[in-house]
Amino acid sequence: MVFRSAVLVFAGFMLASGNALAEAPVARDAVRAIPVSNDGQPGTSERISAEALAEAVLARVEELKGVKAGARFAKQSKAQAPDVTNAIRAFYRMRQGGPLWVSADGLNDNADTLIAVTSDADSWGLDPKAFTFAAAAKAGGGDALPTAGALADQELALTRIALTYAAHARGGRVDPVDLSNDIFRQRPLIAPASVLTDIAVAEDLKAYLVGLHPQHQQFKLLQLAYLKLRDGGDAAAGDEAEAADAKPQGKKKRKAKRKPMTREQKLRRIRLNMEMWRWMPEELGATHVIANIPAFKVRLNRDGQTIFEERVVVGKYTTQTPLFSDVMEHIIFRPTWGVPNSIKVRELLPGLLRGGDPISRKGLRLQVRGRDANPRSVNWRRADIRNYTVYQPSGPRNALGNVKFMFPNRHAIYMHDTPSKHLFKRSTRMYSHGCIRIRNPQNFAKVLLKTANDWAADQTAQTYKRGPNKEQVNFDAPIPVHLIYATAWVDPKTEKLSFFKDVYKHERHLKFALAGDYRKIRKVRRSVSADYQTIRASVRARSSSQSWLFNSGGGSSSGGNKDWMKNVFNSD
Repeated sequence: MVFRSAVLVFAGFMLASGNALAEAPVARDAVRAIPVSNDGQPGTSERISAEALAEAVLARVEELKGVKAGARFAKQSKAQAPDVTNAIRAFYRMRQGGPLWVSADGLNDNADTLIAVTSDADSWGLDPKAFTFAAAAKAGGGDALPTAGALADQELALTRIALTYAAHARGGRVDPVDLSNDIFRQRPLIAPASVLTDIAVAEDLKAYLVGLHPQHQQFKLLQLAYLKLRDGGDAAAGDEAEAADAKPQGKKKRKAKRKPMTREQKLRRIRLNMEMWRWMPEELGATHVIANIPAFKVRLNRDGQTIFEERVVVGKYTTQTPLFSDVMEHIIFRPTWGVPNSIKVRELLPGLLRGGDPISRKGLRLQVRGRDANPRSVNWRRADIRNYTVYQPSGPRNALGNVKFMFPNRHAIYMHDTPSKHLFKRSTRMYSHGCIRIRNPQNFAKVLLKTANDWAADQTAQTYKRGPNKEQVNFDAPIPVHLIYATAWVDPKTEKLSFFKDVYKHERHLKFALAGDYRKIRKVRRSVSADYQTIRASVRARSSSQSWLFNSGGGSSSGGNKDWMKNVFNSD
């Protein structure tokens, strides 16, 4: 006689790339109703014992093979790409084969919960196809009885699906470092061994699985907007807006009006933004600063409410503001500006090699062994400018203005004032070398010092106007800072959904990565060391003729831009 058995076919699993393929969802009710046998042989109606099922699970566990790592998977650390197979093997050995998802009656309540949650993955911006599995028919004689081995296959397939879901919920589909050289995020992945232990002791499995998703306010608002739009909400809401409520300046040709986004385009963009939120730290801080690059806005949030908001200028496409989180520790009033190596090499070195003095001409100063020195006294054809300090003293022309906000980090990025106030009137504000300029830094300082040190507004105002140069005010309570990239944003007060231009192409690159199309990703590559060698070689090769790198007098930048100093020294 022909018999049926519920044999799970797990089509594939690769945690790093998020590929878990399947043919169709399992028929849960049918599987639960099928009797099983101890020895797996057809023609018997004997109920399987718990011992036989455990032995079958252990046998399958010992047959497991490690997940073969692809090229990108191999580059990741063990914390990012954990050994799933060893974790599964250790977990079931500890339980002596005791199953999580099956019993002698077939799939248990845990399995039903897991299947229901993973089937609803789209509600969380994930792909349900990554979590499905198939029930295949198997022919034989006697009654239709699945084997203990078939149940063991179901058990392990569901375990892998649970681990895949946990990884995807925590941002495990894509490593953000693969998208850009300016994204510095550590995904909050949970080790597979911990996930399995948590599942085994969970009193409410659904709550545990759903709780793996980000708990940030903005993630939840994006999800609500996604569900509303997906389920028939207003598709006209949330068309791409000019960032930061400003009008384009100057005489420019009128651009063709953008076509409204379709419902599917909006849904895709929301999903991509939800994915980027999965890379964020689990705790942003009850009080925190958040700067959104595509919106050109900085906010100070406290207990879910925005208590300060202001326009900002961010890095150019070629000198992008990096994405990372840190802690703001102090403010410096009337700061000096230490010129970074990137500007020293790319903007000052060409003129110095020609015998000019762009340092003094622009009000900068050179220090040698801690003392001011004449730039013409250095043989720049032999000396490495990266080993010298170039700075701009405090004053009305200082590139950092009257105040800078410090959250010390390895990227040398901070927020600051600027004398170039006119740039805040523009809708697209990408002009800096990476640091963030704030339109009204005095008000920002007032709110920060009130929050961190309980300063009165007039105390901050007096320090801002009449204190000594380079006056550092340390925070009593440091404030977390998050530099983020959100091209879709929901206003917490109005629940209005807005989209912003993908100015650094992070969203575009994420779309490619999720599709496995990494070859289309084009990272912005910058190497000060490589530029240093290139500039020196170019100047030597063209020293006898008019160089393309600079104007007479050595004051211009590489690239022949005559107004480079006006732009650079109003930058960071």
